[in-house]
Amino acid sequence: MYDAPIVRKAVEVIKLIVKEHLEEVSRTRAQGYAVDLEEYLKGVTAVAALIYSGHFPIAAAWVVGFTSSMADEKLQRVISALKTTAEGISTGLSPFLSDKARKGG
Repeated sequence: MYDAPIVRKAVEVIKLIVKEHLEEVSRTRAQGYAVDLEEYLKGVTAVAALIYSGHFPIAAAWVVGFTSSMADEKLQRVISALKTTAEGISTGLSPFLSDKARKGG
């Protein structure tokens, strides 16, 4: 009924895709933000950072703009400002549970 080599190849491809996505999720968690460089919509760049209540993500802050107006230097400033803003909101929501508040920063 099924062509075994084709099924095996499909499973290999799916495993590779899942592995790549999990690696991207790990990178995103480690750096504290995600960037979309025209992956969803050509000509548009977006940056997002999670907002937490305690240790639980409850929302995201998102900045989007035309790729042509977001050179590397500007993108880095946007990322920094967005992370700072998201961390500030998170601390404001849960000042006693925030990792930042406990670490004194």
